[in-house]
Amino acid sequence: MDEFVELWNPTDVAVALDASWILEGRSATAPLYNTRWQGSAGMSIPAHGHFLLAGSTYAQLPALDDKLLSGITDATSLRLMQGTTVVDALCYSYSAATMMAFTGGTYTCEGAPVSNLPHNDGSGAASNVDASLERKPGGLGGSCADTGDNAADFAPRAPAGPESSQSPLTP
Repeated sequence: MDEFVELWNPTDVAVALDASWILEGRSATAPLYNTRWQGSAGMSIPAHGHFLLAGSTYAQLPALDDKLLSGITDATSLRLMQGTTVVDALCYSYSAATMMAFTGGTYTCEGAPVSNLPHNDGSGAASNVDASLERKPGGLGGSCADTGDNAADFAPRAPAGPESSQSPLTP
């Protein structure tokens, strides 16, 4: 489980990630959202900083800030919740069929899903490539685009370049 999710704080103050913060996921075939991570006392994201959630076999740098509770499929709707409020959402797919699954109205998506190819929920080399989805503009320009349309806001990045609370702040 090498999946990771990077949270970024666009504000000028630290955000305390107490137990009211939850990352939920729902695959393109799942009937309900399930908790993939929950905050706890003492966790926070610094102002303009990052927080890295990763699976149990994550072995890249930088080191993770906290572990995901379960894996994330290659076609998923993720939503970051604070209490009952959706703070942010991302839907991504790898085929026309998985993209269509997210248009049914029961998923929390921001605009159109972004393509997650070459990942395809398979076990072959094509699906296990070191690549991720990153908010634009990405890299040194920061990862902060949020127009409300996942397909417009995210781009593939290979190799993956996660950032954590130990990474430089993003303006």
